[in-house]
Amino acid sequence: MKSTNMVLAENHGLGSVRICECGSLNLNIGPITLHLDPEAFLKTAVLLQQAAELYLKRNEPQTTASGLSAACTSPPSRLIN
Repeated sequence: MKSTNMVLAENHGLGSVRICECGSLNLNIGPITLHLDPEAFLKTAVLLQQAAELYLKRNEPQTTASGLSAACTSPPSRLIN
């Protein structure tokens, strides 16, 4: 990919992923921006995909048609470090 400073993905109200001139990928979620090299970005994407798949399997009865879980309104049952 030769284009730089372009939006790769965007979800209005959540965030975006952009590629920078320097080759890093900028993951913006709300007020937080992570500047990741391509390898770290791809590993992060795999990590989030794996977590999403497991989350959906474990919470399938609570998941609505929009993909949002009723559990999102209650505090987490445990913290993960």
